[in-house]
Amino acid sequence: MKTVLLAALAILPFSISALAQAEQGTPPTPMHAAVFDFTDGSPQLKGQGKSVGELLNATLSIQDGIFLVERAELEKILSEQELGLGGNISPDSAIRVGQLTGAQLLITGRVFMAANKTYVVAKVISAETSRVHGATVSYKGEEEFDGAITQLSEKVAGLITEKGDTLRSNAESFEEIVARLKQGLKPELPKVYVHVTEEHLRVAVPDPACETEIQKLLEACGFDIVKDAASADISITGEAFSQLGSRRGNLVACRARAEIKITSVKANKLLRSDRITVGAVDLAEEVAGKSALQKAGLRLAETFIMKQKQ
Repeated sequence: MKTVLLAALAILPFSISALAQAEQGTPPTPMHAAVFDFTDGSPQLKGQGKSVGELLNATLSIQDGIFLVERAELEKILSEQELGLGGNISPDSAIRVGQLTGAQLLITGRVFMAANKTYVVAKVISAETSRVHGATVSYKGEEEFDGAITQLSEKVAGLITEKGDTLRSNAESFEEIVARLKQGLKPELPKVYVHVTEEHLRVAVPDPACETEIQKLLEACGFDIVKDAASADISITGEAFSQLGSRRGNLVACRARAEIKITSVKANKLLRSDRITVGAVDLAEEVAGKSALQKAGLRLAETFIMKQKQ
């Protein structure tokens, strides 16, 4: 029963935390986290923040309930976007960084000295809700550094477990999303053609989850989905792929990226481009990949519908 419930948590679109409580003792689905370098609070602590980030990343990797974004991958993504891998991530910028890295949680902080002690203050920022929780440890000499960071990782892991409801978004059900999006839509909606090719680990996906989810949400909101692009008013085309992220025991994390172009068929004009990167967790790699693609399609379709109201 626990195995079946855990698999369901990663693919159903509504609140993970609520489902986790459906069976007492079943842990919630692990959250994706990115550990940034901490900020050095004084010149004599130069380089200490980076050491804290690296060691905290290593110690958190063995904690239950957390999937970590590889630091090498994190640096690459953020450098491409000209964002620093430092401790100055704010709740306001957390959502953007989370979308870029696939992380639900951003862990950063500051190292400073006071009263002959070195203090490490960690911030756990939710990229989904922008809520922030903190944890603090202190040490006197270098010989106490490792133990202090191990203690900090335990506190951070505890925060993620205890405050999970405030760190996870209270996701809407598909029906709730449809009801919200239908409000304010014009009576006459355009005919839409959708085609999004997909692959997972260089293998073509026979049942395109991203495309299917876009079509499903548009149809539920009253759009006429046509099979021929020539007979459509608007064409949505693009590409999507999913890729293995990491493994923790029986659980597999995958990330997916989808890119679409929205075109006016009659005017032969590109109206807008959009893209998104998301993650999903399941017991099977293929299902996790499909779930991530499904989530990407849902988000892209929701954005498209909101634009139709403007």
